Amino acid sequence: MDELGDLNSIIAPVFNTASSTNGTNDSTPTTLSQQEFFSIMISELTNQDPLEPQDNNDFLNQVAQLQNLETMDRLTQGIEGLLLSQQITSGSSLIGQTVSAVDDNGLEVGGTVDRVVVQGQDVSVGVGPNVIPLSRVVEIQA
Repeated sequence: MDELGDLNSIIAPVFNTASSTNGTNDSTPTTLSQQEFFSIMISELTNQDPLEPQDNNDFLNQVAQLQNLETMDRLTQGIEGLLLSQQITSGSSLIGQTVSAVDDNGLEVGGTVDRVVVQGQDVSVGVGPNVIPLSRVVEIQA
């Protein structure tokens, strides 16, 4: 069997396991984490035929792919951090402003923003006892 076939036989169980554990039967592709990718690569190297070892060029290509994956991961984290900072700045600029928003029940809520609330990657503004996600704000008044 060729190397691509070997790699597919290693990757397929990862996707099947991921889709069967979430209880849904959708066809949404699952992304591999860096750790899963390393596990697959190590498994591929461990299970290769010693009489026909992997070509050096193929191995170097895989190492380059790992470096690209790591770089993309760092870039994604940087962009997520930048987005969070921008949302916090946007929320902070609303302090003292009167806003209107739609809550989970479709009702309009509003009032003067008195605080910014950050929970993980979600930024919300506080209006009295209500905490309103920035994405729900529909009107801002001076």
